[in-house]
Amino acid sequence: MYQDKNLILKSQTIDFTGFKRFYQNHLQAFCIHKSTYILCYMSQRKDLLLNDLISVIVPVYNVEEYLVRCVDSILCQTHSNLEVILINDGSKDNSGIICDKFREKDSRVRVIHQENRGVSAARNAGLDVAAGDWIGFVDSDDWIELEMFEKLLSAAVESGKLVSVCGFVKYHLNGWVEKRVFGEIPTVLGKEQALEYMLSNAYYEGYIWNKLFKRDLLNVRFSETIHACEDLLFSIQAFMHIDGVAYVDFPLYRYLIREGSSVNCINDKRLTSLLSRKYVIKLVAEISKKLKRLAQVQYTVYAIGLLYAASQDTVNNEFMPLLRREAWRYSFIYFLSRHISFKMKLRSAIILSNIRLAFWIKQRVKINWWK
Repeated sequence: MYQDKNLILKSQTIDFTGFKRFYQNHLQAFCIHKSTYILCYMSQRKDLLLNDLISVIVPVYNVEEYLVRCVDSILCQTHSNLEVILINDGSKDNSGIICDKFREKDSRVRVIHQENRGVSAARNAGLDVAAGDWIGFVDSDDWIELEMFEKLLSAAVESGKLVSVCGFVKYHLNGWVEKRVFGEIPTVLGKEQALEYMLSNAYYEGYIWNKLFKRDLLNVRFSETIHACEDLLFSIQAFMHIDGVAYVDFPLYRYLIREGSSVNCINDKRLTSLLSRKYVIKLVAEISKKLKRLAQVQYTVYAIGLLYAASQDTVNNEFMPLLRREAWRYSFIYFLSRHISFKMKLRSAIILSNIRLAFWIKQRVKINWWK
């Protein structure tokens, strides 16, 4: 009787093997379908992001000789979804007329005419009307490679970063061509690492024209009371709100240093660059002591450079006492820094101690103090 009961129970046991196999097969099919859907969605979203509108802001002032080359290099970009905002900042030559001609020829060009208020005010005017998802900057006497914005946007989208940076080429007055690309920099950088590279004069620096910024990031504006190194301060302020940057190891921007350019004049406006760098020291000090010291070292490098330039200017040599004082401000940190070569420290020591001796050495040895 007991055996019969077991047989009955055994005969009534449900076989789940088939159901389990059915469930597993359908679950696997569902996962594959879901994964395919997610991949398709991400691919479509990436394609949409890669076609984002980029606003390119170009401040214009008395550059009729260079403006056509500059704007043509922007309009011919492989990434064609652009708006080019030309801000004529009270030019006295034909720059304004050239701007209007570009607007007539290409619907992507917008032109703002304003009284001369300086490059910071011009860039702010461009930021106020920019409609792009991303913001780029180009100086009106420079030019860019055809793939610059395509590569910068692609790097930012693929890395998920709000800023991308590229290398550049400097064309100096003495004919020296300086190519600035750095294979040792990772393609994706964390926030502190990105700031460290920016603060070092040996890398991509604080220029705004070799960077692409996400529009939502730029709640900051250029200080209109600072007339030199305003781009460094702007870049630092923007970098304070990101988690890292994407780096493109190509020299995509062409930077021309020319006669009459603001970077070659020592005057009251140029000296506001020291104020900008003091703000930078204060900002990066919030992140780490290492960045603070690096910013102080670069402040000293810049102050010594101004001191040396001012000593050659017989008209504006009244700035010499101020510049000598600022050059000594962080000199202790500067001379102990591992970021500065012994040769550079030696040259700086000679300039700080005896400007005439520095001139004498330069004339006889034929060296570039800052190369």
